Formats: sequence, structure tokens, C-alpha cells
Amino acid sequence: MDEQLISKVLARVNTGHPYDDMNPTLTAVRNWALECCRRYNWAYKQSGKADQGLLRQLFAQTSGDNFTVLPDVHVEFGRNIYLGRNFFANYDGFFMDCAPIKFGDDVKIGPKCGFYTSDHVEDPVGRRLGYVKARPITVGDNVWFGAAVTVVGGVTIGDNSIIGAGSIVVNDIPANVIAAGNPARVIRPLHHDDRYQNRADSAGTYHYGD
Repeated sequence: MDEQLISKVLARVNTGHPYDDMNPTLTAVRNWALECCRRYNWAYKQSGKADQGLLRQLFAQTSGDNFTVLPDVHVEFGRNIYLGRNFFANYDGFFMDCAPIKFGDDVKIGPKCGFYTSDHVEDPVGRRLGYVKARPITVGDNVWFGAAVTVVGGVTIGDNSIIGAGSIVVNDIPANVIAAGNPARVIRPLHHDDRYQNRADSAGTYHYGD
């Protein structure tokens, strides 16, 4: 894919202003990303191994070598997705990156989660003409998403928080809490257990089941 073409598309969609979603330039980059996802998903299911080189080509940023994206993954443009270190996305993730989607380090995403930055314009004529606008999603470090979570554009989620399965996140979530529901609301602060901190300090790893 022509890098200048990708840059042109990102310059158009990242402004936060309405744009024509069916513009031929956007369609070309979208189709390129679709083909990258198709190749990645097919190869993974055939071999059981991830083509990390293809993901590095598709995404804007992959930090380090320890990142896992299980099939089937789907994106809008790809180049608006930023992965921190030790990223994990379970099966059937969707990343509608019409605006930047930025993940911190040690993020874990359950199966069938979706991150949707794009929204049709409110005006009925504009919607009929295919105009949309997009707002970014920002996720802090060590956030865990349960299965089938939906996150919409304009949301920031703070470090260490847990989003319960099936939640719809439409507002910011602070750090160090459990949030769940539709719309997702803070349920309570996280509980901390010194046993895990002691293990992390001594060995750097967790031993589940001990």
C-alpha cells in the first residue's frame, strides 16, 4: 500500500470533523486493511502461528515482540492502532480505527470485544450521504476487558481497571476500578492482594493454582 495514500486518509479522518466515508481514497486503504486481516486470519488458522510481520505492517505501533492477536481480527484502516508491550487480544476482535485507538502496556482483551471510534453524523441528510466523524479511544496500562465488551469513541480508560463482560463503555472510566453494565459504571475499587505483589517482586511471574 502507498504510504502517502495512508497518510492522506489519516489526515482526513483524524480531524474529528465529518468526512465522506465512501471517498475512494478511504475505500482503497480500507480494502488494503481488509486483505491484510484476511491473510493474517487464514494463515493463523492454517498454521496456529501469528504472522507478526504482517501485524507490524498493518498497525501503527507494536511495542516489543510479545504481543498476541488471535483470529479473526478485523480493523478499519489498521494504521490508527497503537499497541503497548505485552498486548493480548482474544478471538474475534474488531477495531474500527477511524480515529486513533491507543493501548497501554499489559492490556488484555477478551473474545468478541469491539472498539468503535466512528459514528454517523446526526443530520439525516448527512447520514444518507455517508458522512461520519470519529473520536479516539485511549486505554491505559494493565487494563482487562471481559468478553463481548463494546467501547465507543471519545472514551479514556485508566490504568489497571477491569471492564466486565458484556459492558458498553460510553464514558471515561477512572484507574483502579471495576466497571460494568450498559452504560458501564464504576462498581467498586479494585481489591489488592499482597501475595501477588510479593511474587512479582521475587520472581517477576505469577504461578496460578499454587
